[in-house]
Amino acid sequence: MNMRSTLAIIFSACVLFFSCNKKKDDTAQKVIDDHFKFMNQHNVDAIRGQYADSALIISYVMPGYKHGPLGADEIYHFMFFISPSEQYRIDEVMDMDSIIIVQYDVMGYKALNNFKSGYSYRDCAIFKVKDGKIAGEKTYSNRIATDGEH
Repeated sequence: MNMRSTLAIIFSACVLFFSCNKKKDDTAQKVIDDHFKFMNQHNVDAIRGQYADSALIISYVMPGYKHGPLGADEIYHFMFFISPSEQYRIDEVMDMDSIIIVQYDVMGYKALNNFKSGYSYRDCAIFKVKDGKIAGEKTYSNRIATDGEH
């Protein structure tokens, strides 16, 4: 099974699991819309401010768990440092009250032997939003690292 199929299965399973929620929370969707706007601006200060102090962040970018605004700061500073041209395009959003699943494309350029080479890959993030803050995030990717990059 390839990585794209695995991400599709994870995405579908999460949709089925969380589809029981009945009340729509527009605040959660606004938090995620702002999150991707800040990601495209590479605005680490704004991103850091979106996370609850107790937020648990799991990302393929760095091993282990990160916590709260400082953990988000560490992850996003690293991401934007190694990929300063990276942009994020949302493909699909599943909004289930306080759980939001976002499937998105990541695109950018990297220098290879004095010229720029484009790249793109697909990520899927599951966000838990509580009281207008990101209380949890798990990000999965179909990216196959070739240069030790995230």
